[in-house]
Amino acid sequence: MDDASEAPPDFLPPPPRTTGFGSLPPPPPMNSLPPPPPPMSMDLPPPPPDPGCLPPPPPMFTGAGAPPPPPPPPPPAAPRAPVRPSGSVRKVPPAPPKRNTPSLQGGAGGGGGDFMSELMLAMNKKR
Repeated sequence: MDDASEAPPDFLPPPPRTTGFGSLPPPPPMNSLPPPPPPMSMDLPPPPPDPGCLPPPPPMFTGAGAPPPPPPPPPPAAPRAPVRPSGSVRKVPPAPPKRNTPSLQGGAGGGGGDFMSELMLAMNKKR
């Protein structure tokens, strides 16, 4: 049996042509091609401008004896808080309350008015 002489089944796509370039589209006509690239000599940058019309470059300080560069300008002054007149009242915390019992001087504690010396005096009075 020769398989090449049989027709292909209906569910297979047709075989490709073996003619080589028959399946490619035809080449475009010559007048539709883009223009050729410019010659290589046109790729150079333009020449530099005439040095006579340029301002002179800033001086370069490279030695140790050269003067330092000028300091930067000072920053703008920040807005200050409004200045209070000298007679204005400043808020202060209230003074601590005064003791209404007289503080006793003396005692072994040295200060006299602290709790331990008062306790010692009270215990001595009870005897």
